[in-house]
Amino acid sequence: MLYATGCRVSELVGLTLERVDLSNRFVLLLGKGNKALKKPVTTGASNNESIEIVQGVKVGETVILDNLARLRDGMVVEVAKEEAK
Repeated sequence: MLYATGCRVSELVGLTLERVDLSNRFVLLLGKGNKALKKPVTTGASNNESIEIVQGVKVGETVILDNLARLRDGMVVEVAKEEAK
């Protein structure tokens, strides 16, 4: 099992460039049973820091934000809890 953090998708989706595989155009989502799910996406506008996701991710889904190099489709993920501030 791998620990990772994630973000809940809101209506406007923009991710930092390192969160999207630009060569294959996919992100990793937190799927059923806390398994990583490789999801193809369509990207839109971008700048040097972030890229718009225009299709492929729905409101309410959780995009995995870290440990991306070690995660593979279908691996079990435990979502790290946010620290209280």
